[in-house]
Amino acid sequence: MVGLPGDRVAFAQGRLRLDGRPVAERDLGPCGEGLGSRVPQCRVSRWTLGKRSYLTSRALARGDAAELTVPADSVYVLGDHLDQSNDSRNPS
Repeated sequence: MVGLPGDRVAFAQGRLRLDGRPVAERDLGPCGEGLGSRVPQCRVSRWTLGKRSYLTSRALARGDAAELTVPADSVYVLGDHLDQSNDSRNPS
């Protein structure tokens, strides 16, 4: 979960933005066993949101998600495998 009610969330050019600011992201290197290691371009990153940090992986560029304000009764979620997750970037 990356966005709470009232937060402005966007995902552009592979970067998560909260309230107009990019989330701190550190590249940790190639994916290891079980994390997409068969895809040569797969990379693992650590995102830091406040006092918490999360590991993510991605191998392919994925479309942007336009900025939106999270409604009062909702949260914004992203999967840890960014290019394969069915998450808030593609609501049903």
